[in-house]
This record gives sequence, structure tokens and C-alpha cells, in this order.
Amino acid sequence: MIRSVFLTPSGTYDRIRDYLRDHNLLRFYHLKRTGDKVTVTKDRKVLEWENKVDGMLMLETTDLTLPLNEVVGRYKELAEIERGWRSLKSTLLIRPVYHWTEKRIRAHIFVCVLALQIERWMRGKLKTVSVPKALFQFQRIKMGELVIKGSKTRKLTRPTNEQRQWLALIGAPPIPSSLP
Repeated sequence: MIRSVFLTPSGTYDRIRDYLRDHNLLRFYHLKRTGDKVTVTKDRKVLEWENKVDGMLMLETTDLTLPLNEVVGRYKELAEIERGWRSLKSTLLIRPVYHWTEKRIRAHIFVCVLALQIERWMRGKLKTVSVPKALFQFQRIKMGELVIKGSKTRKLTRPTNEQRQWLALIGAPPIPSSLP
């Protein structure tokens, strides 16, 4: 059995308004109900403005005394901070830890921010190399302990030329072949 649905003008108005609202289009149209009629008209002013700024990056500020380049600089700084927090969770694999005392919570935040600063510093030093790639390569440098006739010697794996290059870029001292 097929049931037809007849909407009242009020129901039609509500359906159109809800559709435009749900698709973020409500600001582009004027919706009006007069008696049994529902009319939808474009808001020409809004459409002209949208066409004018289409493709532009719009920055908003409450400090109207700041020069334009300072506003842009602060926006980029904010983007850098957000990238850093994403990096904390992905590159550095820092996850939420359940702490209950204020002292432990503060310590956890301190360690997270310190890791973020080190990651940003490394990115500045390495320039063309991604920090995750460098960290992966640095983790491959291993140390083992050799015991020969009762004498213990610690040995490091020989770093690759790439690893040596990257260690030099971040200012790490050359890796000796053996440690005391």
C-alpha cells in the first residue's frame, strides 16, 4: 500500500528550513511563509560576499591595533602549537596517563611539553629529515655488553653514514666504538 504524504505550508516551511540548516545553507536564503505559500529567495548580499572571499584565508582578531603581519604570525604560531600536540600523540607516542595527584599531573604535563620542545628543536635542526624518520633510525643504534675472560666491555652498533650525519646535525658528539 502506498501512502502519500501531503505537507501543510507550515510543514513544507519546516522541511525546507531544516534542510538548509542541516547543510549550512540557511544564511544564503530568505525563507518566508505567507498563507498557503512558501517562498525561498537567495540573499544576494551574502552570496556576493561569499564569492568575493571564496578561496581566501580569513583571520579574525579582537586586537585591532596589531599590524597585519603580526596577526598572520600569531596564527601560524597557533598552527605550529596544534601540530606539536598532534606530534606528541603520534610521533612521540605520548598517551593519556591516569594520574590522580596534582604533583603527578603537573609532572606528566611537564614531560609532554618538554618532549614537544625537543621534537620542535629537532625539526629545526634536521630541516629536510622528518623527526619520526630520524627517531626510528636512532632507535636502531643499540648497545650490548661483551664479557670476555671476565672483562666487561660495552659496545655500540656501528651507526650508518645517514645516522652519523643526522646526529651531527643535532649536535650530538660522535659515537665511540666502545664505552667503559
